[in-house]
Amino acid sequence: EEDDFFTEEIFRQLFMTIDSLPEHCRKVCLLNLEGMDNQEIADELQVSLNTVKFHKKNAYKLLRDKLKDQFYLLFLI
Repeated sequence: EEDDFFTEEIFRQLFMTIDSLPEHCRKVCLLNLEGMDNQEIADELQVSLNTVKFHKKNAYKLLRDKLKDQFYLLFLI
């Protein structure tokens, strides 16, 4: 179905972009998408809470910058 195609394409582009992030940003972003909160991520990665917040902020800024031209796709689903 057409909706499934658009949804799959959006997720494919999102995860390709996440894969291109710097390692620490990528790890924090993926753990956040799995539903972990900042403290759980800090515990998992054995880093401080502030480090998680820093990498998370950078990850989402990079994602916004890289996906800005494709953001209109998100409104299709």
